This record gives sequence, structure tokens and C-alpha cells, in this order.
Amino acid sequence: MHRRKYLQYGKAPTEPKALTKHIIGYLLSLGQLSYSYRNVAMSAIKHYYNSLDDDIILNWDKIATPAGIESEVTTKKLFLWRVKYVVICKFISKFMRLSV
Repeated sequence: MHRRKYLQYGKAPTEPKALTKHIIGYLLSLGQLSYSYRNVAMSAIKHYYNSLDDDIILNWDKIATPAGIESEVTTKKLFLWRVKYVVICKFISKFMRLSV
């Protein structure tokens, strides 16, 4: 599934540096999706290129870094979760002082 979507993204260049930029562009186009989804997509693309008979050597560390960038939506969800956690902790500590 991921390989098919990646191949529909556009014609992949044959030069390793251009191919690296192409893969990074595809992964960044998945920006609103979760980190896990983008990570699975990257793994599928990596498996595809490793299974080819061509000796294409790609810098997967460089490719993986932009894939790990959290989307704005994920960052907002994390912030809201932290705020809720702080409110709950304050409520519990206040309740514990009253019950003692």
C-alpha cells in the first residue's frame, strides 16, 4: 500500500541525492498523519529500495530525520494532554490535603 502511494507520488529520480530529496518530499507530504504511519511508510520505501537489484545506496539517517518531525496537530494534542495532566495533579494534591 505505501509503496503504491509512493510510486504514484511522482517519477523517482535515479541519482541517490535526488532520490533522497524525493523520498523526504514524499514523507513530508504525509505531514498531517501520525508519526507511526510515516515511519511505516518510510520502512516500506526502504524495503522496496533494498530489495531492488540496483546498488542504490541512500542515506537513511538523513531521510528518517524529517519523517520524525511532529506535525502541528500532534504537538497541539501533546500540549493539551500536558495541561490536563497538570490540572489533574493539582486537583489530586488539593484533595489529598483536604482528606488528611
